[in-house]
Amino acid sequence: MENGTCNLLERERKSPQRFRKPFHRKRLPIKKTMTLIIGIVCHDGIVMAAESQTTKGNSKLLGTNKISIVEFEHDKVLVAEAGSANLSNHAIELFQRKARGVKIDNDSTVPKLVQKSVFEVVEKLLEPFKSGATPAQIQDFLLDEINKFELMVAYYFQKKPYLYMFRSALAGIPDKVKTYFETSGIGADLADYILTKYIKENSDSEFASVIAVKALQDVSNHVEGCGGPLRMASLHHRGMAATILAPSDKWRVFQRKANSLLYLGRCSLLT
Repeated sequence: MENGTCNLLERERKSPQRFRKPFHRKRLPIKKTMTLIIGIVCHDGIVMAAESQTTKGNSKLLGTNKISIVEFEHDKVLVAEAGSANLSNHAIELFQRKARGVKIDNDSTVPKLVQKSVFEVVEKLLEPFKSGATPAQIQDFLLDEINKFELMVAYYFQKKPYLYMFRSALAGIPDKVKTYFETSGIGADLADYILTKYIKENSDSEFASVIAVKALQDVSNHVEGCGGPLRMASLHHRGMAATILAPSDKWRVFQRKANSLLYLGRCSLLT
């Protein structure tokens, strides 16, 4: 690869700890202004949910689909996106092309392809720095809101669930989620509070879906910059059953389920 930016990114991918050290000298605050995305690992599947507001300059777009299904040869993978819509969409398109006809033959097949896809987007984004740039300059650039995006990826391998985060600011280095849920984006702290309070390990996917929807609703009601129609998707251990639900599909079912849970005293949600 060429000198300068490409070499820095290549060292980041191959030796992340070595590459990150200079960044500790100037850690910038990360503003959570991206789409709220939620992933929950349940005993009978993986649930993903996202709000759909996208901000471009001073305008707000509602109804943007933030969850995609990527098809491998015999399996399906869920991907939720947050941050720059143009960049995250491009990364997902690259991932879809790389996944076509590929068999998931080990637990690292999926994260490797996602990392390559994110890396390609970041490498293209940093072409203006090919003449040379310091790690601090690259960090400042990648942490700018217009250049930053994240992908949440869920899949199964041999009936075992996997949930990963990929961040453009870290050149797409896979970050395996070590708990049974993950949130990212605007209002993530409030969503974390709700999920921690009501979701337990090995919850069923229907109950998790209800709580995920309610978390998104509460964040939309209480956090500026979050809103729009909600999207939800579920993936089951066979890997072939992946569905994305629009708000109208099972909205009344989820609402009735939530009301039943409230009546039975299993939870008391925010309004």
